[in-house]
Amino acid sequence: MIRLILLLSFSAFTGCRSLPRGDAHEAPTTVMTRFYEAYFQTRENIRPAYSESFAELLSENLEVCREIANATDVCGFGADVDPFLDARADQGRLDLESARFQARDAGAGVVEVEFDLQPPERSAYHHRKIRYLMKVEDGRWVIDDIQYGARSARSQMMSEIQELRGGIF
Repeated sequence: MIRLILLLSFSAFTGCRSLPRGDAHEAPTTVMTRFYEAYFQTRENIRPAYSESFAELLSENLEVCREIANATDVCGFGADVDPFLDARADQGRLDLESARFQARDAGAGVVEVEFDLQPPERSAYHHRKIRYLMKVEDGRWVIDDIQYGARSARSQMMSEIQELRGGIF
């Protein structure tokens, strides 16, 4: 089974500094715009705030990959694709303006972001649309899932865990 596995492994996330989680009175679109503004500048040193359940799933995914997956396997969230760019290769320096970044409210707690990975080209191939399912936890907005079209980070991690454990979940 081909597994789409999302570039920065969870172990890389744990060493990163987290942006302050957006206050619940702040719009989730503002929280995600602030994240991307910082992320475009220093991708390796920053990560968003996750819900407790999403963070636990990330941790379990990493643990299962370390324990069960073959050392040569690509395994785990962010193992071969940057989950915030939905791309494999380093896209060079981006900023909100040149990437034509937009964050839109797409329903209760859903933020849809769109941007161009290669701004001068502005092609459909380099255009990205990612949906963040967010919720308020401890009075702040946090990410509870990430969707790439019909693909969900949460469901992909759960499937990978189940597959690696031989169907025992």
